[in-house]
Amino acid sequence: AEPKADEGKTSQTTTPTYNRYTPRRDTKPPPPEDKGPQLDEGTVALDFFNSDVFLKISDDGLSGSNRVESGFNQLWTCGRTTHGAASGKVCFGVLLKDKLECRSYENFGVEKHQFRVGISTEDGEIVPGQEDTSIAIDNFGKKYVNGVAEADYFSEEVGRTLDANDKIVVAINFDDKEVSFYKNEKLVGDAIALTDSLKEGTLYPVFGTRNMPFTLVTTGDGAFTPEGYTYIQDSEAKLRGPAPPSSRDDCEVIMMIGFPGAGKSTWVKKHVEENRDMKYNILGTAYILKRMKDAVEARKKAKGGRMGFGMVNHAENMLRIIFDLAGRRARNYIIDQHNCQAAAQRRKLNYFNGGYKRKAVVVITTEEELKKRQEGIPEEEKPEELPKDLQNEMKAYLTVPVTPDQVVEVIYAEENAESVANLIKTYNAEGQDWLKKNRKRRSNPGFNNRGGFRGGFNNNFRGGPMKNNYNRDNRFSPYGGGYHHNPHHHSPHHNNYGGYHNNRGGGYHGHRGGYNNRGNYGGGYGGYNNYNNNRGGYNNYRGRGRY
Repeated sequence: AEPKADEGKTSQTTTPTYNRYTPRRDTKPPPPEDKGPQLDEGTVALDFFNSDVFLKISDDGLSGSNRVESGFNQLWTCGRTTHGAASGKVCFGVLLKDKLECRSYENFGVEKHQFRVGISTEDGEIVPGQEDTSIAIDNFGKKYVNGVAEADYFSEEVGRTLDANDKIVVAINFDDKEVSFYKNEKLVGDAIALTDSLKEGTLYPVFGTRNMPFTLVTTGDGAFTPEGYTYIQDSEAKLRGPAPPSSRDDCEVIMMIGFPGAGKSTWVKKHVEENRDMKYNILGTAYILKRMKDAVEARKKAKGGRMGFGMVNHAENMLRIIFDLAGRRARNYIIDQHNCQAAAQRRKLNYFNGGYKRKAVVVITTEEELKKRQEGIPEEEKPEELPKDLQNEMKAYLTVPVTPDQVVEVIYAEENAESVANLIKTYNAEGQDWLKKNRKRRSNPGFNNRGGFRGGFNNNFRGGPMKNNYNRDNRFSPYGGGYHHNPHHHSPHHNNYGGYHNNRGGGYHGHRGGYNNRGNYGGGYGGYNNYNNNRGGYNNYRGRGRY
C-alpha cells in the first residue's frame, strides 16, 4: 500500500519504478565470517569487537599493529581491551616493538611513528586523548587530558620519549581517582586526576598506534608491578566489556542516502546516541580523514588551504579494504556517505551479504532546504566542494535501493515515499538536462590512454578500439557511452567499457583500476590487490558509481 503523506517516518515495501537495480550484481557468495582470536573465558586481551576493524591483532590477542598498505600507515589505528575495571588499584603494561618501515609516506611534517596509551570509557572516542572520555600519554612525552595535549609531562630523569623495547605501565587508582604512568619501572610524572567523565563507570585500557606495534602485558608474572597494584588479568575487580553479536545474522547495516550537507551525519549522530547498545561502527571517508586529521591539516597548510581530492581518493582506497574487513565481522555498521547512485549502492551493500539486515535511510529534501542546510555547516566542517558536473551527476542518477532484493527496509528520515519519489524525478531530470548541455564530446582519446581499453582508439564512448558502439545516447552517463562488442574479437579484452575522459578505473587489458594500474587520480592506487573488482578512485569519472 502507498504510504500516507502525513506519516513522518515510513518504510517502503514495494519496488519503486525509478530504481535502476540489476540483480546480477548481488550474486557473489558472502565471505567467511572472521571470529578473531579464540580465547579462554576471562582472558584479558585486545578486543576484536570493541577495536578498529583494521587493527591487526595476533592469535593470542596480546599484540597489535596497524596495517601499512594503501595509506593505512597514516591513520590512527586504535583498540581497547576485552576487560576493564571500576574499583580497586589495577594496572596493565605495554611493551613497544620495533617501528614499522613506512614507504611512500606523505606526511607534510607529521611524524610517521606515533603511539598513545591510556584509559577510556567503553563507548568514548577510541583515539586516546582525543576527547574528555580518555586520559593518555604519547611517545613524545605529552599527556592528554580533556582532549588537550600538554608537552613535557615526562621528567628528564626517565627520558622525554618512548621508543622500541620501552615498557610502559599504566596504574589506575580508583580509590584516589587518579592514574599514573611508568616507563621502564620509573614514574614519568605526577599522577593525573581522573576527569569528571571518568570518575564513574568502567574504564578500559586503550591504545593508538601509527607504525609502532605493541604487546599488551596483562599479568604480573615477571613484570614490574607498582606497589599496591594488581595486574588486570589477576584482579578480581576486572569486568567484561560489551560482548559481540553471536553471528552476522544478528547484525544490521544502515546505508545513508542523500546529497552532501543534507543532514545524513546529523541523523547518524542522533541514531547512534539513541541506540548505544547497538555499538555502531561508522564507515565513510569523513571518518577516515578524521583519523588522519593532523596529516590533513598539514596538507592544507602546504597546499594553500585546500586538502585536494587526492586525499579523498586516498581515503576511498582505504575504505574499500575496510568494507571488505567489515563484511567478515559480526558488528553493526552505518555507511555514512552520499550513496546516491545505484552502482555505488550495489557495490557497497554487496560487501554485507553474509546475513546482515540491510537497511537504507533516505535524507532527501528540496533544493531550497538543501542549500539552507549546506550554508549552516560550520566552516571547519565543510567538505571539499564537488565540481559542478559531479553535483549534477548525483542528481541525474539519484535513486533508492530496492526492497527486499537489496535492503529489507527503506526509512525516510523526513519526507514520505511518495514525496521522495517526486523529488528524485525532479532531480533526475535536472541533472540529465545539465549533463547533456554541458558535457562535451571527446574526440580521438587515443589508443594508449591510461584508462586502458576503456574508451579505446578513436572512440568517444564505451567502446573498444573498433566500431559497433551501441546505446550512444548514454554518452552523458558516468559510465561512458554504449557497450562495445566486436564480433571479430572473442577475447574479453576487446569487450571493455569507455568512460568520461577514459578515467573510469581503466587498467591493463580491462582490469578495473587494480593494484599498480593507473586507473585513478594522479596514477595512484586503484584498489588493494584486486585486479578485477576495484575500479579506480575519486576522480576517475567515476570509480564505478562512487556516489
